[in-house]
Amino acid sequence: MAQNKRFACGECHMILTESVDQCVHCPSSPVTLDWSGYVLIMDSDRSEVAQRLNIERSGEYALKVSIR
Repeated sequence: MAQNKRFACGECHMILTESVDQCVHCPSSPVTLDWSGYVLIMDSDRSEVAQRLNIERSGEYALKVSIR
């Protein structure tokens, strides 16, 4: 299995851009490299996937995030 090089937020599950290690939307939440699954939300207002996952912003998201 390939190792992730990008962090994911433990709160909102947003995948952060490379070299960023803190979520701008959830600054007090932990981030981790231990995540799996990937979904890209282009238009959160019209996306049924975003509605089911309770995603309010467009972007890249991890489906499963493990915080230890």
